[in-house]
Amino acid sequence: MFASPIAAWQPVVGASKYQVELSPSLYPWRATKRVGAPATSVVLPITKFNAGVWYYRMRGYDDAPPAGARAMSWSTPIRLQVTGNRVAIVSSQPAPATVKAIDRPTLLKRVRQAYKPVPGVLATVHTASFSVRFTMMLRAGRVVAEQSVSQNHSGTTTLVTRGSTTFGRAPGKSCWTISRPPGQLKEIGIAYPGDPGMKAIGSQKTATGWLLKVGFAGAGSLSNLAVDGGSSLLKSAVLNSHGRRYLEHITSLRSAPKLAVPEPRC
Repeated sequence: MFASPIAAWQPVVGASKYQVELSPSLYPWRATKRVGAPATSVVLPITKFNAGVWYYRMRGYDDAPPAGARAMSWSTPIRLQVTGNRVAIVSSQPAPATVKAIDRPTLLKRVRQAYKPVPGVLATVHTASFSVRFTMMLRAGRVVAEQSVSQNHSGTTTLVTRGSTTFGRAPGKSCWTISRPPGQLKEIGIAYPGDPGMKAIGSQKTATGWLLKVGFAGAGSLSNLAVDGGSSLLKSAVLNSHGRRYLEHITSLRSAPKLAVPEPRC
């Protein structure tokens, strides 16, 4: 290797740019080198003088959410071996986990405990035909207010729930109406992450934490939650519902989110 190696990856839906981190250890993760990328490849900032084992990971940035909440979840780390003038990908699969095993009810409890000091959460879903951005305001780990902004070919629909009432603003409208079922947000008062009838049904260790599988009573859907091994916060969720698969990027906010005020009323 007489020059730095190049890393490339598949494009991430909704990402306008990317960030790559390198760490000499998998767990704990210690990002000693970082580099930005405007496209889906980048020259890694290591040379033959950085001999040894390295791990690199990538995440996208979505310009649509507000500042401070644009970073998506990290990819699975890839292990590199730098020896003299050679560099090799030792494994592109998740490396053996070094975190302790934990049963699924305890893991869900730990995740919810980790969100008690978090003031808000942003979750985004992008597909070819629509996108949805959920913003939740938390207090002591419970959802106290919530907003969703969905976009499709018809325009933008906004829902806001404060207390027990959900207000909606339809595409092209400037006023708000009370939203009736099923167009209501139902997470108010529930510990995050949570949903009426949600139950942990499986868990497994990963390279950077855990994968927690949850089911929803009566909904016929499953979700795989990617849990960070250090913070116990969620990084992403994969929802399997009615034969379709949706990837949700999850970001913990550093300050309480500002939600839309449902005024004026129609």
